[in-house]
Amino acid sequence: MRRCSLIFVGAVIAISLTSCGRTKEKAYDVSTIVLKENESIHEYIVEAFDETVYDKEELKSLIQSEIDVSGGQVSLDGFSVEDDVARVSLSYGSSKDYEQFNRELFYVGTFGDAVLEGYEFSLQLYSVKDGSEVSVLKLPGMQDEKICIWESGHELKIDGNILFFSEGIELINDHCAAIREGTYGYVIYE
Repeated sequence: MRRCSLIFVGAVIAISLTSCGRTKEKAYDVSTIVLKENESIHEYIVEAFDETVYDKEELKSLIQSEIDVSGGQVSLDGFSVEDDVARVSLSYGSSKDYEQFNRELFYVGTFGDAVLEGYEFSLQLYSVKDGSEVSVLKLPGMQDEKICIWESGHELKIDGNILFFSEGIELINDHCAAIREGTYGYVIYE
């Protein structure tokens, strides 16, 4: 019995060591966007760092300069370089701040507001529950469901549960998804 408990504890620890199971800046091993329940947006960037291009203080200064001229609510929450890996933690006041700062598609809001703002939903949608194809038009009560539309190669972690995901999205678990670089997709969540 004790051995089974130890195996279970080991499995839980192993699962929690993946990027979508972590909560601290240094804990992420891939670049990840985190959508918190309080609607705050945090980005954890993890990239190889080569000091022949910049030293770490120059890189930190460059990031801060970009934040200063962005005109949005963006803050540098953490920065470190260890073992040739740079880790940057940023927070954003809104999805528009993220979109403006990173110059890429990023929307967080309700499905109904996304439709009113002109977003189109032409990608095939799948249910998390059973993987079946779902038509956006056939989903009852979708107007108030939350949606995130994004195009970066980052993973997306949500404080909540993903209900549906579009093609181009790799579902990691019910609160975390990844997207291929150079494409876009969306998740509908609660």
